[in-house]
Order: sequence, then structure tokens, then C-alpha cells
Amino acid sequence: MISDYEYCQEHPNSKIGGIYMVKHRSNIQRKVCMECILTHKIPSEQILSKQDFIKKIQEKSTLLNIKNQLEQSQSKLILKKALQQFDYIQEELTLILINIKNSIKNISEYQVAGDDQFLKLIFQNLDPAERSQSELDFLVHFIEGNVFEKWIQKKQQVSSQLQKAQEVFERHVQNGYKTTQLIDEIQNNFQSNIFILSSNEKIEDKTIDMEGLEKVNNKLVKTTFQLTTQKNGDKVYKKNTQILRIEKKTLGQKNEEALLNLEQMKYLEFKGSYGIKGYKIKQWNYFWKGQNVGGGNFNLKGQKEGKWFDLCSNYWDKRNIIEQGCYESDKRIGDWSINWNNQRIGGGSYDKQGEGNKIGNWIELSEDYSENFLVMYHGEYVNGKKIGRWDIYYQKDRIGGGLYDETGNGLKLGNWVEIMDNFKLNSQVIFSGEYKNGIKIGKWDIEYKQENKSFFKIGGGSFDEASNGLKQGNWVEITDNFDNYSQLTQFGEYKNGKKVGRWDIYFEKGKMQEFNITVQNLSQRWRII
Repeated sequence: MISDYEYCQEHPNSKIGGIYMVKHRSNIQRKVCMECILTHKIPSEQILSKQDFIKKIQEKSTLLNIKNQLEQSQSKLILKKALQQFDYIQEELTLILINIKNSIKNISEYQVAGDDQFLKLIFQNLDPAERSQSELDFLVHFIEGNVFEKWIQKKQQVSSQLQKAQEVFERHVQNGYKTTQLIDEIQNNFQSNIFILSSNEKIEDKTIDMEGLEKVNNKLVKTTFQLTTQKNGDKVYKKNTQILRIEKKTLGQKNEEALLNLEQMKYLEFKGSYGIKGYKIKQWNYFWKGQNVGGGNFNLKGQKEGKWFDLCSNYWDKRNIIEQGCYESDKRIGDWSINWNNQRIGGGSYDKQGEGNKIGNWIELSEDYSENFLVMYHGEYVNGKKIGRWDIYYQKDRIGGGLYDETGNGLKLGNWVEIMDNFKLNSQVIFSGEYKNGIKIGKWDIEYKQENKSFFKIGGGSFDEASNGLKQGNWVEITDNFDNYSQLTQFGEYKNGKKVGRWDIYFEKGKMQEFNITVQNLSQRWRII
């Protein structure tokens, strides 16, 4: 029976005629048929028949004496010896750790017994007639000498010695982690080199273009940058020809997510230790321009534990928001505060069952909350889902909001007032209309507020309930960068959620006044660009 492997993948009806032997070209497979040879014009000297291919393998295997060389390999003996040695070391370390632990327990018991002798002077009957000879000796030494002072001095001496011993042991533990990380590195390099050897490929620097955020005119805007991963594992962040950051590869470090904020590339540093499998362990601190601004403790599995100070996403000078609270096995629990400029401005509670679900009343900040975008959301969570009324605040004024269903599905219901994505002081635009089962339906209005005036209508249109919330009919929309200085709107028609026919763009120069949206008014009050 002929297997599928004997037929060409590119030409399924043709049987394999030979093996392509030169440096692999991406458009030519190794197993080629006659059609492949003719199509790609492969010279005959670059192809071996199946029989010749097998013969060449056998000849080179014999020439290299593969079997004897592998059996007598010195590295094989070294690995075997290393495994035996580490078994013995493991046994030694276990004995050492047990002995250290027992000694510390004994020291603790001696200290308690010694303290009890002096506590009896306060809490027990001191009648000498009822004391033993040894007890009387102790009491006489207490009266005539300085036995208590010597005891305190001895305890301090023991504490100091234990602290030094602990520091020595900690250094040995760190050396143990480094040994583990070194052997892991050897393993990873050995595994990857098998493929590199077989493909004759070299490890080269790799550069990719990425999208991120850059500070322009005191705000973050979209930009592009280059991330180069060098042969030695170091990462270099560049914007055009300027080097923004060099991250040296640390022994044992896992590949971590790349930074996308150019301000963080310049000013944000992380300092801490790595354990086994590249996990972050123990205390880690975050520094912004050299100042400690956050951090906390990781357990030995790389999970956050205890009190933490988390940096918000896209942390920078104008968005120096810290989220403060406790973790349990990498899940947030209990009360968490959201702090800006060292003052609590929001927060709420997570369940204490370790599920990391938000519960109860919360004050949340918008994803872009900063000096230029002071938008907050007030409402209630049940098992991590928004329910009931949620209000939207700008600075201290309520400007919008609406209802989520009570089933915990997170669906919006009824009348809502929402804000545009880049809502700010000079671009206060809201959208008002109705939701049904989380879908916009019916008429929606676009309203705008300038300076200290009230919101007034500048656009809008309809969503068709029958077509699952697609835009239908005539619409007046605003452009993405609409603000006081760029008051651009678009007028046209939608069919089944797609723009059709003629669309006109209008520009209002100067301050906008309230008006009714009609084609006639638009043509009179606006001019076409």
C-alpha cells in the first residue's frame, strides 16, 4: 500500500521523484516530483533519488562512526555523574536544612525558658521559704549582680549572630537560584541549537516595527518605534535613530511584554530577583525617574502576595495613578484604593474568596484618566459584573450614565448618555439614546458643550432594531478629532450600517451656536470644505 507521504504535497497526483539537496528555498519543498522539477527548473545535480539519498546517509554514518562516538561520548558520562552528584547534594541539603531548623527551634525554646525565669519575679509568690535552693541562688544573683542585664545582652548577641547567619544563608539561596537559572539556560540553548544546526541558520538581531504612545504637547498620542532583540537576548528600543532604552537580558529572566509607552521606555525601571522557571520572586520595586513609586512581593511561584502598589496602565507624569491593596495568590482581595497625586480618588472592593471579582460600590477611572481627561464612573458590581445605575462624571459634574441589567450579563438597558472617546475640556461631546439588550436602537443624538454653556444638539441619526442595531438613514456625525478648534461634521446616508451615496463635510469656524439639524440649516450655517 502506497502512503500519502510518497505523493507530492504541491502536486497530489504525482509521486515523489527525489530529494532537493541544496540550501532550502522557501518556494521549493524537499520532496519533489517531476512537475516540481520542471516548474522550478531544478538542475538534476541538485536532486538525489530516494535510493541514493538513503545510500548517502548510510555512507556518512559509517564514515563518522556515529554509534561508537555517541556511546563513548564524554558528555554522556558527565551528565550521568552530574545527576548522581545532585542526588547526593539534595540529600546533604535536606540534612543541613533540618539541622538548621531544629537549632533555631532550640534557640527559641531556650529564650522562652530564660524569659520565664524573670517573668516569675513579677507574677509568682516570692516567699523564700517556698523556693528551692537553685531558685534562691538565682534570686540572690538577681539582687546582688546584673544577671538580667547580661541576659538581655546575650539575647541581643544571639539575635545579631542569627541575622548574620540568615544573610549568609540568603546568599547561598541566591547562588542556588543562579545555578538553577544557568542550567536552565544551558538546557534551552542546547534544545534550540539542535534546530539551528540542522537548518544551518545563524542567530541574528531581529528588528520589528511596533505601535505605541509618545508625549506630544503634554499628552500621549499614537506613534511607531522599533524594537530590536539582539543575539545575546538584549532588547533595544528605538524611535528613528534615537535609542530610548536598552534592556539587558538577566539570567533566568522570562520573556516579558514589551513596553509600548515611550515615556516608560525612558523613565521606568523594575528591580527585583528571579527564581526558578523565570518567576519573579520576593520584593520587586518600580522606579520612575529614580524615585520608588510602586511594587510589592512575589511568592516562589511568581504570584503577587500581600500588600502591593500597582502602577496604572500607561503610567507617566500626567497619569501618575497608583492602585493600592492586597493580593492572595495573584488575585486581588478586599479594599483597593485608586490614588492620584498621593490622594484617594476612587476604588472599591474585591471578593475575599480569591476569585478577583469586583463587588459592591466602585468609583473607577477612565482608561485615559489624566489632567486633560478627568472622567470617572460610579456604580455597583455583583460578582464582577456591572449592575443597576452607573453614572459618568467629568471633574465633579455628572454628565451621563444609564442602567445595566440586574442579571449580571453586563448589558446596557434603556436611556443612556455616553461620552466620546477623547472627551475633555475643549472637546465635550456626548451621545444620548436608547439601548435594548445591549444594542443601540432608535434615534440617537450627538450633543456638544462649549465653555460654560449647556449641551446642545449638533448631530445624530437612527439605529435599526430589526437589523440588530445597524445605522440606517440620514446621519450627521462628528470627526474623531472634533474639538473647539476643529468643529468638523459629516452629513450623509447609511444603509445596513454602511455609508452610501454622497457625503458632505462641514466646518464651523468660530463658536458654534445651537440650531436644528436640517439640510437647509447646514447649507446656510456651514460651509463645505
